[in-house]
Amino acid sequence: MLISDHWLKDYFDGQLDPHKTAEILTDLGLEVEGILPFEAIKGSLEGVIVGEVVECKSHPNADRLKVTKVNLGSGIVQIVCGAPNVAVGQKVAVAQNGSTIYSSNGTSITLKKTKIRGEESEGMICAEDELGIGSSHEGILVLENTLSPGTPLAEVFPVYKDTVYEIGLTPNRADAMGHYGVARDLRAKLGQNKQLQPLNSVSIGQFSVENYSTPIEIDVQVSEKAPRYLGIVVSNLQIKPSPSWLQNRLKAIGLVPINNVVDATNFVLHGLGQPLHAFDYAKIAEKKVVVRNAEKGEKLITLDGAERSLDTDDLVICDAEKPMCLAGVYGGLTSGVSDTTTSVLLESAYFDPISIRKTAKRHGLHTDASFRFERGVDITFCKVALKRAAVLLKELAQGTISSDLMEFYPKEVVPVSLFLNYDKLNKTAGAFLAKEHVKSILTHLEFKVLNETEAGLGIVVPSYRNDVTREIDVIEEVLRVYGYNTIPIPEKLFYALPSANQSRNISLQNEIADHLVALGYTETLTNSLTHIADNPNHISLQNALSTDLRAMRTELLSSGLKTVAFNSNRQQKDLKIFEFGKVYTRQDSTMSESHELLLMATGRRHPQHWMVDDQKIALYDLKSICYALLQRLEISGLTEKPFTESVLYTQSIGIFNGNILLAQIGIVAPKLAKVCGVSQEVIGATINWSYLIDHAHQTDFELKDISKHPKVYRDLALIIEESTAFNEIYEGCFEAEKKLLKAVHLFDVYSGKGVPEGKKSYAIQLQFSDPHKTLTDKEIDKAISRIYGHLHSVINAELRA
Repeated sequence: MLISDHWLKDYFDGQLDPHKTAEILTDLGLEVEGILPFEAIKGSLEGVIVGEVVECKSHPNADRLKVTKVNLGSGIVQIVCGAPNVAVGQKVAVAQNGSTIYSSNGTSITLKKTKIRGEESEGMICAEDELGIGSSHEGILVLENTLSPGTPLAEVFPVYKDTVYEIGLTPNRADAMGHYGVARDLRAKLGQNKQLQPLNSVSIGQFSVENYSTPIEIDVQVSEKAPRYLGIVVSNLQIKPSPSWLQNRLKAIGLVPINNVVDATNFVLHGLGQPLHAFDYAKIAEKKVVVRNAEKGEKLITLDGAERSLDTDDLVICDAEKPMCLAGVYGGLTSGVSDTTTSVLLESAYFDPISIRKTAKRHGLHTDASFRFERGVDITFCKVALKRAAVLLKELAQGTISSDLMEFYPKEVVPVSLFLNYDKLNKTAGAFLAKEHVKSILTHLEFKVLNETEAGLGIVVPSYRNDVTREIDVIEEVLRVYGYNTIPIPEKLFYALPSANQSRNISLQNEIADHLVALGYTETLTNSLTHIADNPNHISLQNALSTDLRAMRTELLSSGLKTVAFNSNRQQKDLKIFEFGKVYTRQDSTMSESHELLLMATGRRHPQHWMVDDQKIALYDLKSICYALLQRLEISGLTEKPFTESVLYTQSIGIFNGNILLAQIGIVAPKLAKVCGVSQEVIGATINWSYLIDHAHQTDFELKDISKHPKVYRDLALIIEESTAFNEIYEGCFEAEKKLLKAVHLFDVYSGKGVPEGKKSYAIQLQFSDPHKTLTDKEIDKAISRIYGHLHSVINAELRA
């Protein structure tokens, strides 16, 4: 949100420089993210001065150009000019060499000495549009003849300058959505234990109903969505551009001035924080305004020209025949102010924040009005804002207030009453705050003190602070104005240690993260909110931030794919990433969360290099990493099974500990990858991190001497069925020989010539050893015979010739 320094000082002038103001606003919780200079005329006419044309003759080499001599006060220079109206004796605007001028269409030019068709030219005689002070380009700007040559043009056309604060407004600070609210905070900060001038009042003294020639009727049918609604008609308007002071105020905060009526409503919105809307009175059927829910099948063409199908939950402002606008969100095209408008109905209201938020999200509209209504405006300020706008239209458009101020407000809001305990305040602050100091802060924030006791204060919360509902909220208000930076740091600091399980999780994450980073992987962090998932057990949010963030994620894989897509679209095709995160599911009415570790790799196995073959990352690369990770965490008793069906993977392997799935590794389903914007093959692994938190490093181990006896290696080449997995061979070998066999390694896979169709060849290396003796050939042969016999009977393995 942008706040103008000059506009702020219209309500309260703290006599501060902009940087000090920014520092105070940040301390108050209105964080200033940037300080921006504003100039009504870009460049502030720097380097442009008044000149007097003392000679003007035709250019010898160009019919339409003239060669002039111009007195700049400090000397006479020659300037080639193409304007038809240049003449001797004129006082003109001259941009000198080295100056930069900015035209009305946004282009700029830096002047330097040059030759135009053979004639030297030092500077430029400017038209008003070339300086950004007007739109005319019919000829050069001719100034008053009384001006002296050499006078800076900025003295002839004073340039409005301002400082603009870019504030990162938090959602709870609805009170600071206008300059008036920010000024109130600033005054409270500067007014601690002081008597300061009150905020400059909102000027409504000239408000009076002058006649009743344009009556209006208001019918609010849904009071729960519009608990307060006001309207008044201003007629005999003259639609024209706004005066420069108003245009400059709006331009400073990034708004484009439109006309005096629209600008007046925007001025009130950004000044007081209360959105208003102006309807063309002539276009209101039967001069009746109806506030109701939209009917099924109704449509509305909004100001952007889009035809919108309305939902029956949308609140609309209608006349007797049709909807005129989406209440609190966006105006209608046919009911708005135009150049032919002579009378307007001004609307000021309080709309239910939840209703406005839903409508804005439903239609994808986020306007200055909805921004404020969604957070909750001050219901008691609606009438003041409406009167202020009516007075402005009298001043700016010579309007006449020609109807009663019509109001619907059946049930006045009862202010919140609270008790502030001094001891609780001091305990929360960790410091002693003087009672009078506390009272001074609350009074400047417009909290009303009902009574005071030794224990504390009985107070009434002002209506503009709809987020202050508890004693702790009042304490926060006091402390943010008192200043967190002014609270002394105590000699002793108390803190709570994290739970053992939480601390263990962090320790294990750091251990594995270091391991994976050493293998070339990069850690990522993604949002736990996502779009509605296909998983029927997903958990939806009641008040989602957007349609893309409406559910808690049920798995990490989709988030990882979006990271891959983001990087792939930026020519990063070779990726190795990992992420620790939580996933959330619902089973009937029970919700649960669990921890996962995601590994994901795509592209080349190794960085591109002339010594390395271009090999793609494979499923078995991630499988080996998963095994290494589990072994590092001392997880034993691992078994492996293939997955026949999986929504996330087309081909995958599961690593189990008993019946518990520890990891699933596979090729990501192309359909899922495509939905997430990924076209290349991606290998993923999902690891049950919740289980590892509880069971890692729980295995007792003992040290053994290294065997003094040699290991014996034997190779077997087996012909097996195409569908047989290596895991079946691995487990079969150990089932057949449990004593002497120590390791089984697969070192070659072959299918083709010499291997029957539907079969494949696996070459395995067997490692044997005995810690107590050297094995004989006879013992080795018997072990191999048992292994082969078992494999032959279980998986129909044959020895390859």
